[in-house]
Amino acid sequence: MNDKSPLKTQNVEVKWVKRKKGEIKKGLKNKQTAQTLIILISGKFALRLPKRDKEFILSEEGDFVSFDAGTCAHESEALEDCHVIVIKWPSLPDNV
Repeated sequence: MNDKSPLKTQNVEVKWVKRKKGEIKKGLKNKQTAQTLIILISGKFALRLPKRDKEFILSEEGDFVSFDAGTCAHESEALEDCHVIVIKWPSLPDNV
């Protein structure tokens, strides 16, 4: 996210994300220092936390998942074309 965006401060970062069906994104940085909240707006979205052996499927508008700063390895997949809002706090350069 552009550092000059009013939606990004040192305290919080808000992203609107559009994904096409089949898109997979891996977040595997070692320094995840932010709490993360993902809210489904439309479509169907999967979040996997391999180290915790958990998978969350967001399929209804408003479904959400949150994970803590200690969770660095994660993977997301658009199971359908989807829109999600991602909120991270704090917003720091080393966060995935």
